[in-house]
Amino acid sequence: MSKQKLIYGAVALAVVLIAWNAVQSPDNGNPTPRGLTEKEDVDHGHGFAVDPNDPNKVYVATHEGLYAFQDGALSRIGNTTHDFMGFTAHPSDSRMMFTSGHPARGGNLGFLRSADSGMTWEKVSDGINGPIDFHVLSMSPMDPNLIYGWYGDMMHRSMDQGATWEAFTPDIAQPISFIPHPTDPNVLYAVTIQGVAKSSDQGDTWEYVFPSRRTAAVVAFAIDPNASDVFYLYSRQYGLEKSTDGGTTWTTIEESFESEIVTNLAIARSDSAIVYAFTKENSIFRSDDSGQAWKKVF
Repeated sequence: MSKQKLIYGAVALAVVLIAWNAVQSPDNGNPTPRGLTEKEDVDHGHGFAVDPNDPNKVYVATHEGLYAFQDGALSRIGNTTHDFMGFTAHPSDSRMMFTSGHPARGGNLGFLRSADSGMTWEKVSDGINGPIDFHVLSMSPMDPNLIYGWYGDMMHRSMDQGATWEAFTPDIAQPISFIPHPTDPNVLYAVTIQGVAKSSDQGDTWEYVFPSRRTAAVVAFAIDPNASDVFYLYSRQYGLEKSTDGGTTWTTIEESFESEIVTNLAIARSDSAIVYAFTKENSIFRSDDSGQAWKKVF
């Protein structure tokens, strides 16, 4: 073989490898098409979050891994099929996500992190007496080093993005979710089986708020990331409600969600007029006018 043919062959191989790597690698924190598997539905979503930089993209953590919904299509991200029981996304970096749960083969995952938008995952720590299995997991929007979890009837808190943890028993009922305040890193809300509780000291002490909603079976709660006095609350008794005065008064939003039960609410940080609701039946509804009108998008 001539030297000229060898050079042409090497150049052609380099071009192919560069093109292949361009498809395989994430671009600006968003998974490429090769990292996505189109799906028709999800099986029991646990976590729900809007991409911090793209209000049209939402993530659903499920029994079978992490899914993304965008442009009317649902896709599984990467090849991981673990049961992600707890899930939280970084407030500003679309590449960073955190989870916990069960591996597909059984056992507990510990606390995991993805630095490539959910394509791959690495263990950060086992947690206290782990591997742990957080069913409730949330990161502070103001301090991404501050993470809250719930496991083994105890509250767990990390100040270093999950590398180390402390655990204690708070004076609240079993939480369904933790909702950190968007501007005050000391304030944390918890949706519990006895109503919504509030802590002003990062979970050390608690008091129940919204007393008229204590027996309403609240299942979902969200705070506008750009207007911290604007709350959304969904309960079995009242349906979807909105408060613009920090929960002092509530206005019912006349939306039935096609008789489905809302389990998660999420507000787009980049455009908080866009609000999403995820239901027990694994449907996704969207509002483009701060929760007044809704459309089923999946």
